[in-house]
Amino acid sequence: MDAAEKICHSFLRGQVIPRYSQDIWQVERGVLQLRSHTPEGTVTVLGWLQKGSFWGSFMTKLEGIEAIALVDSRLVRHSAKAVKQSPSLQQELLQQTLQRLRQAEYLLAIAGLKRIEDRLISLLLLLKDEMGKSEATITRLRYRFTHQHLADTIGTTRVTVTRLFKEFQQQGWLKIDGDRHILLLDNPQGDRLPLPRL
Repeated sequence: MDAAEKICHSFLRGQVIPRYSQDIWQVERGVLQLRSHTPEGTVTVLGWLQKGSFWGSFMTKLEGIEAIALVDSRLVRHSAKAVKQSPSLQQELLQQTLQRLRQAEYLLAIAGLKRIEDRLISLLLLLKDEMGKSEATITRLRYRFTHQHLADTIGTTRVTVTRLFKEFQQQGWLKIDGDRHILLLDNPQGDRLPLPRL
């Protein structure tokens, strides 16, 4: 692959990733959050992109969707020509697109749950599977998620997420560490986290 066709860029936490009609981004390090805004200014989180994931204009028909760096991130910019000439890149693109489809399917299922508590628990389980690092009976989410991030994902308010977090902490299966990362624990009886039906 020509070096001119593969360009690396670093983005700070909170920066919006620009979109180009003929190029595609691939996450090399960090995590991006996909989101949209309603005319009233409401933010909806549509998913996350981690190492290996792709993002670009041709991957969505909605102009209002943007990707922002959830943490400091490094991305590789591939030209359309490079993708067309690289079977390995095409294979990666297919695999990552299927992964994103599965994530979107799960988030849609979460949105269909009536109880906000069930939505939040299901979201935490998704994040545990996709971004968790397990150690014995504890899983630590590798990235920091604010109450507002979670609220925007499940269609509720930050205040509601804060209240539910306090309840989950009292139940003994959720904690926040000194770096403000979420910890998900098995409860003392050894039962797994409650999983609402999806």
